Amino acid sequence: MKKIGFFGGSFNPPTLAHFEIVKSALKEFNLDKVIVVPMGDKYEKQGLISFEDRYNMLLKMFENEEKVEISRMQANQKEVSYAIDCFSKIDKDYSRDERYFIMGLDNFSKIETWKERKKAYFK
Repeated sequence: MKKIGFFGGSFNPPTLAHFEIVKSALKEFNLDKVIVVPMGDKYEKQGLISFEDRYNMLLKMFENEEKVEISRMQANQKEVSYAIDCFSKIDKDYSRDERYFIMGLDNFSKIETWKERKKAYFK
């Protein structure tokens, strides 16, 4: 069983703070890997840079970090996706691993407004 962190967000654009959060999580929780999950183009945020541009910026940012993977989970979404949708996919695809969800304070402060938030809390 691996310990995998999932860091979701818009990363619009990726910043040094995002980099530091990932590095801190790897160390603090002794994670085997962090998977960064940029939200797709149908994310409910004004002025969103294209998924491909954000994805490529994240690839560049973490290119020397062997324990970091950038996910394309949201690359081709056809409709608005919510955290619960990502959690469901992660739970299915990584059911044998110990999962950690990592988020910035901006998202944490809005958690009470999330769709199906009570289901979203980890079991």
